[in-house]
Amino acid sequence: TTINMHLLALSFFSKSQGTGDPGASFLARRAIKGWRRQSPTPPDGRRPITLDMLKGMCTLLRGICFSAFEVRLFKAAFALAFYGALRSSEFLAASRSDISGRPLHSRDVVTQGSTLRIHLRRSKTDQESRGSFVVLHSAPKGFPCPVRYIS
Repeated sequence: TTINMHLLALSFFSKSQGTGDPGASFLARRAIKGWRRQSPTPPDGRRPITLDMLKGMCTLLRGICFSAFEVRLFKAAFALAFYGALRSSEFLAASRSDISGRPLHSRDVVTQGSTLRIHLRRSKTDQESRGSFVVLHSAPKGFPCPVRYIS
């Protein structure tokens, strides 16, 4: 929450100045607990995408996108994220000028028959940018398939 971030910043700054943590006192902890009770964090309303939802999303693209290329691009991104259990930030650019090193390049994707091998150069759980590989296999006919969409 916002208050937690401010308290962490205040705590860090105070400790770096050698004055101790003002949020560690009994009164500060009780006040924070009271604030949390008054405005509890709402539950996360997000739900995972199901295979039926993925199929529906891929079907709707034809009516939304401007070209067949865009349809295929979005289908590939959706299927890659779904079957690879990836966050969009692990393989998509945040903007045209994104230099974070996260977006996929053509050299990061290798198709070998009915298999797709993807090199993720960085992810949320790989803060030191060691990289990891994700291997995806073809989905059965009638299902969205990242291997077909990318090949």
